[in-house]
Amino acid sequence: MTRKKRIASLIAALIIAIMSTMVFISANAASDTYVPRLTAPSSDNGYYFSNKNIFYSSGYGMPNCTAYAYGRAYEILGSKPSLPGYDARRWYELTTAYEKGQEPRVGAIACWWGESSGHVAVVEKIEDGVVTFSNSSWSGTMFYLTTGKADGSNNFGGNSSWTFQGFIYLLDDDGSSGGSSGGATDSGNNETPVDPIGVIGENQLMRVNIKVNSLAVRSNPSTDASAIGYISTGSQGKDYFVSELCTDTKYCWGKINYGGREGWIALSTWATNEGCYTYGDVDMDGSLTILDSTKMQRSIARLDNGETTDLYDCDKDGDFDIADCVALQKILAVS
Repeated sequence: MTRKKRIASLIAALIIAIMSTMVFISANAASDTYVPRLTAPSSDNGYYFSNKNIFYSSGYGMPNCTAYAYGRAYEILGSKPSLPGYDARRWYELTTAYEKGQEPRVGAIACWWGESSGHVAVVEKIEDGVVTFSNSSWSGTMFYLTTGKADGSNNFGGNSSWTFQGFIYLLDDDGSSGGSSGGATDSGNNETPVDPIGVIGENQLMRVNIKVNSLAVRSNPSTDASAIGYISTGSQGKDYFVSELCTDTKYCWGKINYGGREGWIALSTWATNEGCYTYGDVDMDGSLTILDSTKMQRSIARLDNGETTDLYDCDKDGDFDIADCVALQKILAVS
């Protein structure tokens, strides 16, 4: 009987451990693609300091917690957020476009209510039981960080005179855009095209190595499409496989698998009606070879730029010259 009880206890402990792990994974899934803001936005950042921010346009811009949180939400989503244009005390009550709850998630807006004033702040990090918030304060500090206990036991770091109401979840657990807010997106710094690795040809599978702080993954191949999430890899980079290519007037777009969903990223390629070609593929045969280098050198030797296209601009400086030949030779040397 004692042995059976011991086995039952072990099984129960194992189940609890598994459930705890699942909760931890769910709570932190979004942080895999989320880029925290730990420094103040620059004065030329349009999410905060332009008429796209409804608080800025109405004369209530930063320093102001609502102006900051609205701009940060715009920055996170890449599209106009469906948030109220009222004081902080009413945000939690009036927001209906996004899910709300009591557990902190990265990208969520924390809301506090007070008799005379309230406050909103944005969750930037959750580490070791501590939540880091980014903030601004009305007629006070332009930007600052605060911390609170993840279990909420210290009012999530808020003023003791405030009552914590809850979190507005801008993002789902997987880091994709939550709620129902749509509209045209702003590329900002999120459309830094990535360089493909391997042969580029229409409808061919290829590998891309992404090394970016924030790259938008779009629901459709267009900068006007909503962002379903953001890729953040840092200097180490991460490989993604592209299953489909298409073009618009600005980019070649590659379809990737992003958290179990199909999404599109901008590729650093040159688009034509025939398909997508990487810079340097001047003979447009779908691969970079010594033949491309030879053709490029001949064109420079003849000083005949009439036959050149954007594909010749290997260093992407807008000009066609000997530097492009050097850039192509460097690519060939390591390929």
